[in-house]
Amino acid sequence: MCMLQTVFLLLLLVYHVSDCAGQWQALQTGYGGTVTSVSFTSPDTGFIPAGNSIYKTVDGGGNWTRYAIEDGNTYELKSIHFPTPEVGYVAGETIYKTTNSGATWDSLHTLSDRNKGDLSVVKFIRFADELQGVIGLFGTPLYSQDGGSQWEMTGPVFETPSWNSDISFLGGGVAVIGGWNPSFAGDFGMVSRSTNNGETWSGIPDEQLYFESIQIHTVFFHDALHGWAGGSRMGSGRPYSKWRVMFTTNGGETWQSPSKILPKTVNCIQFANTQVGFVGDEDGGIYSTVDGGVSWSLENVETNGRAIEDICIVGNSVYVVGASGLMLKSTIVTDVNEIPERSVFRIYPNPSLGRVHVVGSANHSDAHDGVVEVIDSFGRLVYSESMRYTAFTLDLGSLAKGMYFVRIRSGGHQRTMYLALI
Repeated sequence: MCMLQTVFLLLLLVYHVSDCAGQWQALQTGYGGTVTSVSFTSPDTGFIPAGNSIYKTVDGGGNWTRYAIEDGNTYELKSIHFPTPEVGYVAGETIYKTTNSGATWDSLHTLSDRNKGDLSVVKFIRFADELQGVIGLFGTPLYSQDGGSQWEMTGPVFETPSWNSDISFLGGGVAVIGGWNPSFAGDFGMVSRSTNNGETWSGIPDEQLYFESIQIHTVFFHDALHGWAGGSRMGSGRPYSKWRVMFTTNGGETWQSPSKILPKTVNCIQFANTQVGFVGDEDGGIYSTVDGGVSWSLENVETNGRAIEDICIVGNSVYVVGASGLMLKSTIVTDVNEIPERSVFRIYPNPSLGRVHVVGSANHSDAHDGVVEVIDSFGRLVYSESMRYTAFTLDLGSLAKGMYFVRIRSGGHQRTMYLALI
């Protein structure tokens, strides 16, 4: 038996074929190069950057229309993001913006020579809303608060210059960024948090930053508590790491390892809720989990070894893009009840001096039948109260100033949000 067959059989022994997603469908975009990013604004409408063009679909990937950037720029576009169905941004050597769902694109900003260098350092562009966004580079990211017209360097993200690989916006001004430091003492992964949509950053405690020598290539937070980080393992300078993906259930204060070791570098992570998610690796492997990342299963899909570069989940649809024109689509078949990200619940003011209003939508039949809990940064339950009405007030004046998590359980659903007491 040849070595390749032996390795494949060993993988089958470690990872069972998943039933998290339905059958995978190969999509034809008409582009044969590497697709590094994908953004869908609905299960049917989505966008990819392809060379110096943007491709758009309005039928779930069945057909694609090419929109060329006609400004003489020949550099490949790297990352695309739509914070709303109409407003989108794409970044390469130049940052472009659309306000009409991709029909036309306007040039906003060309990265300076200081930031360009090797332009492959453009790792991501993400916006928390139509105005506030971050573009990830080597060193210090760039931050905009006027819809991309002006870009400034953010405050220091990490203590030393590092690759800023990925970012996740959680709402309420909170963002989490992941990266890694090419230190002479050995590469190590780091995570930092912002409470003002990326303008300034503060590191999560040092002992949790190093991720056992993982180079963090991707980070995703579903809510204030549940997050995942993945990348490649390194052995120089620090103990050799066997893990390529880790997860947290307390907002990044501590990180846990899965029950099985993923065999290749993880390039991207995306979760539909706190339990169901997918990762893609450098050799075309797609893995899924239905228990929040504790265990992972290899998806039954043929990618011919083409690297997975990005994953997008919208509704029950999963889109995957990668090298050599790879694009796949599937449907999540595992149902895990959660209050949607744009929840019927909201809390205000945030930050708060101590009195916090909790409001549930009147059309949510269970909004008055549940419990609201407040958890401190160490994962301790410090406050709990039954929900009696769709709107009520919490008196948290006795709690110390700092960051907390507000967890609302109602009608079999759950939602967790950040809260700052000042």
